[in-house]
Amino acid sequence: MIKKRALVIAPYQGLTELIRNLEVELLDFEIIVHVADLVESLNLLKVYQDDPFDFIISRGGTADLLKNSTKIPVVEIEVSGYDILRILTLLKGYNQKIEIIGFKNVVQGFESISKLIEIDMTYTVVNRKEEVEPALKRAKKNGAKIIVGDTITVRLANEMDLQGVLITSGKESILEAFYKARQMYKVLAQQIAKTTFYQQVINKLDSGIVIVSENGIVRFANAAIADILHIKQETNVSIFETHPYFRKIIENTKNEISFQYQLTRDDIEALYNITSESMDQIDQESLFFFEISRSNKVSQQEDIQIIFPHKNVAYPQLVMSGNLFDKALEIAKQQMKSSLPIIVVGEKGSGKRLLVNTLYRSLKHHDGSLIEIEINRSNTKSFNQILKMLEQEGEHSLIHIRGLENTSLPQQQKLFQRLDAMRAQLVFSFIGSRNVFLNNERKLEPRLFEAITSKPIYFPPLRERMDELNEMIQTFIVQYNEVYGKQVVGVRPNVLEAMQAHPWKENLMELKRLIEGFVKHSDDEYISEDVLIELQGESRTNPSISDSTRTFINLDQPLENIEAEVIQLVMEQENMNQSRAAKRLGINRSTLWRKLKQE
Repeated sequence: MIKKRALVIAPYQGLTELIRNLEVELLDFEIIVHVADLVESLNLLKVYQDDPFDFIISRGGTADLLKNSTKIPVVEIEVSGYDILRILTLLKGYNQKIEIIGFKNVVQGFESISKLIEIDMTYTVVNRKEEVEPALKRAKKNGAKIIVGDTITVRLANEMDLQGVLITSGKESILEAFYKARQMYKVLAQQIAKTTFYQQVINKLDSGIVIVSENGIVRFANAAIADILHIKQETNVSIFETHPYFRKIIENTKNEISFQYQLTRDDIEALYNITSESMDQIDQESLFFFEISRSNKVSQQEDIQIIFPHKNVAYPQLVMSGNLFDKALEIAKQQMKSSLPIIVVGEKGSGKRLLVNTLYRSLKHHDGSLIEIEINRSNTKSFNQILKMLEQEGEHSLIHIRGLENTSLPQQQKLFQRLDAMRAQLVFSFIGSRNVFLNNERKLEPRLFEAITSKPIYFPPLRERMDELNEMIQTFIVQYNEVYGKQVVGVRPNVLEAMQAHPWKENLMELKRLIEGFVKHSDDEYISEDVLIELQGESRTNPSISDSTRTFINLDQPLENIEAEVIQLVMEQENMNQSRAAKRLGINRSTLWRKLKQE
C-alpha cells in the first residue's frame, strides 16, 4: 500500500499528541507533525520545499495562511459541534465574564450552541488577525476575564493578563480532516494520473513546449524546450532576461496581432517555427503557450545557585489573578514605590515564585533581568560576590533571594549596610507559616530583621483555600487539555471531595502536577474515581509529606470506629484546629464537637 504523505502543522502542542495517539487509525498515511504558527509555518514550507507531500493539514488562521502560500493542497481541521460543546461544558463551571473572539464561522457555532445550553457570554467577530488585539482590549475594558479563541487570540489574551481558553480540536475533527484528505486524494490521484500521462506524451514530442506568465515566469517547460533553449521550469527567473523576444510575442498576442514566428540558433543550424496563443487564466494569472516546432534534444545542589527563571511562568492566568494575588501585587508595588524590599512568606508551592514572576512581567521593561538567588550555605567569598552582583544590577532588574536565613549575621549586616545603594528591586522569600519570622528571628540580623518584617506578603496554604479549589482545578484542566490534546471538562463529585480532603503539602505545585497526570491519562470527558489511587500515591511517595499524613485507616472495624479514626487523623493534620477540621470533613463545628465528645 502506497501511503499518502501528510505534513501536519499544529498551532499547539496538544494537537500533535492527539494525532500521534490516532496514528493506528491512520495507517494509510505517512505523517510528519510540527508545532508551528503563522510565520513559523511559512518557514516550515521552506524547510520542506524539496520534500514531496500530498497534503498539508492544519487549522484556523495557520491553515488560511498556508492556502495562500503553497500549491500543496491544504486540508483544514474545522471546529466541530463536539469541540464547541466540550469547551462550553468546561466554561460552564466559571463565574467569570466570558468573551469569544474569532472568525464568523467559529463564533456562529458557539453562539448557537451556547443558547441551547444556556451559557451567557459575549461574542466578537474578527475578519483579520490584526483585529484581534483591539478586540481583546475592548473585552478587558468591558470586564471580560476569560477569552475563548484560537492560538493567536489566547497568546495575546495571556499577555494582557486575561485567561485564554484555546479552542481545541477533538478526535472527531482530526479524523474528519484525514477523511477529507482521503477523498481529495482519490480525486487528485485521478487528475495526477491524467496529468502525468499528458506530460509524458508532451515530453516525447519533438516540438518544444513552454508556458509562461505575463511577466515571463516559466510555469511549464517540456524536455524538448530545455534542449532547444536551455531553459527549465523556474519560479523566480523571467524568460525575458535570456530570451527577450518572448515579450514581444506576448505583446502582439495581447493586441491580437498574429505572425508566424521563427527562431534560429547560432549553435544549431536549423530554423524553428514559433506559434503562440493566450490561455485561459489560471488562479487569476494570464498564461501564454509557446511551441517551437522543430526538435533538437539537445539540536549536587551548590551552596549558592543563580537561576534565571522563565519570565512567563507555565501557570494559567486565572490562578495568578485572584483576590489573593491582586492584593499581594498591590502590596508589592507599594513597597517598590517606597524603595523597600518585598517580603514573601508561604509554604512550598503556595505561590511565592508566581508573585515574583507576575510582578516582573508587570514592570514591562526589556532592559532588566529577572534573577533568583537560592542560598543554602554561604561563605564570605561567595556572599561578597552576591553583593557585587546585586550592586551591578540596574533599576529595572528584579532579584528574588531565597534562603537569607542561611547566611551569617555578619553577612546580613553587610547586606543591610548596602541596601540603599542597590538599584535593583529585591524580593526576599521565606518558606513557612505566618510565624516564620518568630522561628527565624535569631538567624536574622536585628536591623535587617526589622527592615524586612514590616509588611510581609503571606500566601496561605492551599488547604486553607478550599473555596477556590474547584476553579483552580478547572483552570489547570484548560491548560493541560491544550498540552495533551484532551477535552476533559471537569472532575466527578467524589474526586473533588477527595481532593478537598487531601493535605496538599506542596500546594499549587502539587495540584498542578496532579491535574497534569489526571488529564494526561484520562480517556473520558470527566476525571473519575480511577485517579484516587494516584491522589493517594502522591501522599505516600512524596518525601515532603509527614508520617502523620501517611497514616492508614483500618477498615476492618465497625463504621463508627472508622469515623472516629478519620476525625482524629484530620484533627492532627489541622493541628487540632476544629474550624479547619470541620470544614474539611464537611460538617459544622458543633457536630464535630459532639463527635469528639462521644469519643
